[in-house]
Amino acid sequence: MSVIFAFLNHFLLDNPTFFWKISSMAVVIFVIFEFVDIQKRIFIEWTYRRIKKRFFDANLIKSEKQDLI
Repeated sequence: MSVIFAFLNHFLLDNPTFFWKISSMAVVIFVIFEFVDIQKRIFIEWTYRRIKKRFFDANLIKSEKQDLI
């Protein structure tokens, strides 16, 4: 992320044309939104696996207890 902001500051300070300001800001905003989207997908998959594992383990324990009875 810091590389992107350095890129943004480079164009804002060294070449302050309107086109470069708008394009560099658009790139930064796009990358931030993509980063958030990727993190969201990873978190959803991780949560799904944790919940699935927890319920699967609970069902195994329940079935083992029923087998003992």
